[in-house]
Amino acid sequence: TCSKDGTATAKCDRCSATNTITLAGTKLDHEFENGQCIHCGFIKPSEGLSYTLILDKLGDYYEVSGVGTCKDENVAIPEVFNNLPVKAIGKEAFKNCKDLISLIIPNGVISIGTGAFRGCNNLINISVPDTITLIDCEVFWGCRSLKTNGMLS
Repeated sequence: TCSKDGTATAKCDRCSATNTITLAGTKLDHEFENGQCIHCGFIKPSEGLSYTLILDKLGDYYEVSGVGTCKDENVAIPEVFNNLPVKAIGKEAFKNCKDLISLIIPNGVISIGTGAFRGCNNLINISVPDTITLIDCEVFWGCRSLKTNGMLS
């Protein structure tokens, strides 16, 4: 599958004993349809977002700092960038991004900076993980009716 390597099983012709082994490197690639794998549900992260490396004594991580060259209307932030976790959405990262309609924030993101989605007039759907512990002020100021999968307070 796209989430696990395959296996091979050998069976003895004399005693019917079997031995199953995992075949490393046989995991298949995801097959995406509308940005989601049709087999495992993995959501393809958006490409072209801008990131800032945060050096932290508890462990380095990345913060999404802007839209960059990403043209997606439905943005999916990755869990990992350059082999480090993505743990934050920075101050004004998506400010005035008029094309943004929906956003998926992965598990592991713990904070959203001030005004991160200010003026995103067309943002109507956002997936918010339970890992978020800090939402700064005016994050969604100027957004229309926003639907979330969780509670924002």
